[in-house]
Amino acid sequence: MVSRYIKLQHNRYWARFQVPRDVREALGKSEEWVNLHTDDRKLAEARAPRAASDFRARVLEARGRAGTVEADALMWRRQIENEPSEPGSVSVAPEVAVLLAADRYVRGGRQAVLRAADLYHEGNEVEALAAMGGPQARTFIDIAIRGLKPLRPFVDPWFTRRRSEVEPKTAAMDRTSVERFIEAFPLTAKVTKVAVSDWAQRRKTDDNLSPTTVQREMSGIRSFWGYLKERGEVPDDGPDPFGGLRFRVRQKDTVRAKRVGFTAAEVAALFKVAREQGDEELADLIALAAFTGARREELCALKVEDVRDGRLRIADTKTEAGAREVPLHPHLKPVVARLVARQKGGFLLAGLDGNKYGKRGDGIGKRFTRLKDSLGHDKTKVFHSIRHTVVHLLESAGTPENLTADIVGHKKRTMTYGLYSGRGATQGLLGGAIRKLSYPPPLGEKGKQHRKVSNKSLRGHR
Repeated sequence: MVSRYIKLQHNRYWARFQVPRDVREALGKSEEWVNLHTDDRKLAEARAPRAASDFRARVLEARGRAGTVEADALMWRRQIENEPSEPGSVSVAPEVAVLLAADRYVRGGRQAVLRAADLYHEGNEVEALAAMGGPQARTFIDIAIRGLKPLRPFVDPWFTRRRSEVEPKTAAMDRTSVERFIEAFPLTAKVTKVAVSDWAQRRKTDDNLSPTTVQREMSGIRSFWGYLKERGEVPDDGPDPFGGLRFRVRQKDTVRAKRVGFTAAEVAALFKVAREQGDEELADLIALAAFTGARREELCALKVEDVRDGRLRIADTKTEAGAREVPLHPHLKPVVARLVARQKGGFLLAGLDGNKYGKRGDGIGKRFTRLKDSLGHDKTKVFHSIRHTVVHLLESAGTPENLTADIVGHKKRTMTYGLYSGRGATQGLLGGAIRKLSYPPPLGEKGKQHRKVSNKSLRGHR
């Protein structure tokens, strides 16, 4: 009923409209009065629908002033679908949407589009906008006018959930993969099995990515697509554009990329050069890895209270099997005693800074890479290769596999040891196994650097 807008003020009829809260700041008012320029009630009622349409157009335009192309177009689509219709009123949302898009995406704005529509497109403003506005204008038309669904507005809510499912770094990598995917597929209608397969192949060939990297990217993209299905944005029973995708790894690529361990002499040389270069912190990290087989992030996350009764309690692990206590090798005890004595910041390696994901090993890991590169080691040898070295040395010394698994935090493979045996069964044997680890000097030398330290001096840090 248009009569609800009409108010008589000073012998004139006015149309009175409440401004929605979300655009009050943009319009600078909480309500708007439009002079109908008549004192005749029936004439005022005839003019009111046009005034209402003009007001809705201003509200819609105010709502469309900010945001990405996809978000703005989606907002306009909702406005078009939900715009109320009243007897005698004219639907203005599509027209306003096109004119606003023309002002944004076409040089010369709406006037240029209107002129081109009359001259070349038989008055069709949408066609003129598509021809003159480039990819952004065409995306806007696909979403706002044609009703196709964009992908970009759903990235943020999906990412919020993804962060609760995986490690922060993994979630960030997945988001990067999804955003790259959306650059190629901005609309759900463009995501087909053939198109996705072709895009993935181009990622391998044109961008020179390994099949493993492309497969990892697809993991995050599949998560995003599953989220869209849960929301009903894509049909749950529709074709799966990611089903059956395979990324075969060539055998020679697998061999080339395989990590290998350092020799004991090479680990000792890395330790020696780190000390000679004055990087005591890196030397300590190499020593910790050489005598425990622990991962870089496990060692960098160690705190003073993780040293107890001559053992290192490793809890910041990648797997459930990784939570363990490792006896300190006699050569490692003085190193740990020195680090414990500092007690700075609670961390055993106190001078490291965490990255944005809370990981403390990135910076020192880059220092290790520069060190090993300077000694002529190729890409098959990384910090994790020291872990391979420890496993090899233990195997060469005749250490049973179940003891080695308990030292380095591997899952036991056999049914008997893996399912029924606990860590307590081997605790008394681990010290003897650890003492079998041997390196050339200076890493394995006895003397001032590695003076005898009793377990008692390491007790009490709980």
